[in-house]
Amino acid sequence: MELLLREGHTLYLLTKPRSKSGRGQKEQRTEIEVRAEEHCLSVFFHDSDSELAHYLTEEGFDLVIAIAYGKLIKVPILSIPRYGWLNLHFSLLPKYRGAAPVQRAILAGESKTGITIFKLDSGMDTGPIYLQREFDISDLSASEIFNKFSDAGAPLLSEVLRDIENGVVPNPQEGSFSLARKISKEEAVINWFSEVEIIHRQVRAFNPKPGAWTKINGRRIRIERASISDASGEAGTILKLNPLLVACKSGALELITVCPEGSRSMSADEWVRGARILQGASFV
Repeated sequence: MELLLREGHTLYLLTKPRSKSGRGQKEQRTEIEVRAEEHCLSVFFHDSDSELAHYLTEEGFDLVIAIAYGKLIKVPILSIPRYGWLNLHFSLLPKYRGAAPVQRAILAGESKTGITIFKLDSGMDTGPIYLQREFDISDLSASEIFNKFSDAGAPLLSEVLRDIENGVVPNPQEGSFSLARKISKEEAVINWFSEVEIIHRQVRAFNPKPGAWTKINGRRIRIERASISDASGEAGTILKLNPLLVACKSGALELITVCPEGSRSMSADEWVRGARILQGASFV
């Protein structure tokens, strides 16, 4: 938004109605709404497709850019703006269409993925492509990838707008596709009888949400950062306290940052001292 404003585009914000939370169920403004108002941009809330269609028709927009919109837009509405709707998607389409492309790429062991800017059509992430860029994601968490791709995505989107102004048309998607289904909480449970590489991918993929977790002494603990070690032992057993090594089916996971149940994030060393964890104890 801020980049496009600097480049002289006229912007409006389309967003879903404010959510209500806290005592008295007060409406909560979103960060993007606050930023839009700081720039004196008009903000349009809509409850229904008919309201959205009427607004788009009345205002006569050239283009709508949808990012993290979370809703499938129907064909009649997609065709109202002169150049349709664009979407910024965090995968190299047609691979990883759907809700969780970054997390699914990590879980699959991909070392590379990327950004796709494409024109929305009636399907889920099936529209023709204007631009793609590949990035190395080796050892990055989902949180780190989100930040990296967000920073990279804005100037790439600006590049696509210049292409559209110059008459460039998007190309149909080619190749085999895969679906990146929504992440479930059950997937975040660590099974220490898995290979260490599999568990390490869970830690990376589920940071920040829902967080890969396990239990010790009857209490949950989220593992937020970890690395792979070649140590070995009985799965789930704490092999060493400093650094904190936990045996897997093969290899071991070195815990770096954790978040115990009901507490804040902390280093594994701080947690071991405070919780009085002993070598030989086991996670389940």
